[in-house]
Amino acid sequence: MKISILGGGGTRTPLLLKGLLSLEEELELEELSFMDMDEQRLLLVKRVLDEIAREGKGKLRLTYTQDIRESIREASFVICAIRVGGGEIKDY
Repeated sequence: MKISILGGGGTRTPLLLKGLLSLEEELELEELSFMDMDEQRLLLVKRVLDEIAREGKGKLRLTYTQDIRESIREASFVICAIRVGGGEIKDY
């Protein structure tokens, strides 16, 4: 099974990955696709996720993209973790 995570460059993504890794065999996970529009955030989180993935069974493939169509192609499930407006906090 493939799961696509839209907004995959977020700070909570490592926690999501740890949870999914604990269910890797039960869910028959083959691929997690992390998509984010912000390339730098995605690259930073990629470094953390790749390290966390080493704790898994080694069968799960992690992919990273800025292309939403590529990320959701053939995905069984899509998790939307997009924060509208990014992480910017406005003082009203």
